[in-house]
Amino acid sequence: MKKLQKKKPSVLFLVQNLPVPFDRRVWMEATSLANSDYAVTVVCPTSKLHSSLYEELSGIKIIRYPMIREGREFAGMILEYLWSITCTFLIVAWLSVRRNIEVVHFSNPPDLLFLCALPAKLLRRSRLVYDQHDLCPELWKTKSPNGKSRPIIRLLAAAEKTSYRVADFVIVPNESYKSIALQRGRVISEKIEIIRSGPKMEFSIQEPKIVRNCNDRVRLVYLGTMGSQEGIEILLDAVRQLRLRNNEVDYKLDLIGDGPERVQLEQYSDNIGLSETCYFHGRISDSSLREFLKDADIAVNPDRPSIFNDLSSMNKIVEYMAFGIPIVQFSSQEGNFTARDAAVSVSESDSSALARAIEDIRIDFDKRKSMSRFGLIRFRELSWETQATKLIGVYERVLRFR
Repeated sequence: MKKLQKKKPSVLFLVQNLPVPFDRRVWMEATSLANSDYAVTVVCPTSKLHSSLYEELSGIKIIRYPMIREGREFAGMILEYLWSITCTFLIVAWLSVRRNIEVVHFSNPPDLLFLCALPAKLLRRSRLVYDQHDLCPELWKTKSPNGKSRPIIRLLAAAEKTSYRVADFVIVPNESYKSIALQRGRVISEKIEIIRSGPKMEFSIQEPKIVRNCNDRVRLVYLGTMGSQEGIEILLDAVRQLRLRNNEVDYKLDLIGDGPERVQLEQYSDNIGLSETCYFHGRISDSSLREFLKDADIAVNPDRPSIFNDLSSMNKIVEYMAFGIPIVQFSSQEGNFTARDAAVSVSESDSSALARAIEDIRIDFDKRKSMSRFGLIRFRELSWETQATKLIGVYERVLRFR
């Protein structure tokens, strides 16, 4: 007689912010579960690099819906979210009718994806895992600091609170988010797990970085989203000041990533005379990204000081450390905790202070060498391999609840 195969637990990931596999955190979570004998499906939007509506990668089924243009203002964001939620809801409803779904894993932003999980919850009694990537009320406060958006912030807080309440388990990226889940969300500690989102060890360099003497040339790099809160125009102003102060040094800044402010930032860069210094590469493949990071001398995290940036752990910091790149950043609670001695933290939030810090470590070869070595050590403490076992443990608990 043939031995009956044990049925794989079915997991459905819902993500709106980015497509997979480009969304590194969601993709690492999905592949870790697939490698642990879960049947994984991901619902996400399309992008220029990932335009197929359906494909299978690494044993994971990916269902994508066409994505409309990313909204910059509130009305545009509402239209974007309504479209995404409608598409995701219909796909989940269709899947829930066709097959059993043990767990729905939904990631913010926005904090409305719990609505899309309802068909699976109602039809299949699925367990819900809320994977909190961002603090949306704090993010909106950062984007709209004038105080005129209080009704919007209240709506975002209500959506976040509902996400906490409907979830059977909550995943957060750091201690600051856990405190908010405990206090603002009233989630009990036993149903929260901190899972950080550093890349896998294979993404990083294996040997200590060769630190170059930067007497005549320095390669700067920025990696990440290009929005208002990222402070990239401050970085551009800092590079302009560095060029004016020292004509003998050839500065080059590679900016990797995309976002709602990218076009304006490119125009601003050209307007202040940096067209031959600053290069906007957009979203690129992992292999291309690794080449840029291998070649970089100094990485910059110019996130504007704000309550959101103070409490959030930025992926780019861990990715910089994966390549032993010394970091210059504006001081923040979680940024300082993540990077520690791999970064120089600037307390003044202006371009002059940022330029001075970049120049100081440019000329201090020994300091850059020490920061590089520490960054690699710190990365190994935060790499995905150290976090994946926590995720599997979460799912074992969630399925026991079921």
